[in-house]
Amino acid sequence: MTVADHMRELERRLTAGETFPAIEDWVEDISASQDVKAALWLLAWSEQEPLVQRRVVREALGHLAHARA
Repeated sequence: MTVADHMRELERRLTAGETFPAIEDWVEDISASQDVKAALWLLAWSEQEPLVQRRVVREALGHLAHARA
């Protein structure tokens, strides 16, 4: 699949109301470079409600803090 194909699929999933965790799993599983995956994740994240965005960031920071402890 091309980057454009992945973007169309992401838009389809967002429009269908797929949950952010399900989209994260899909992004992780696709055959694409880490840069493409990061960009797709960021696009999906940007579509989330502010409370969800904050939760995701807090979870990421929590994982980093735990990994470096």
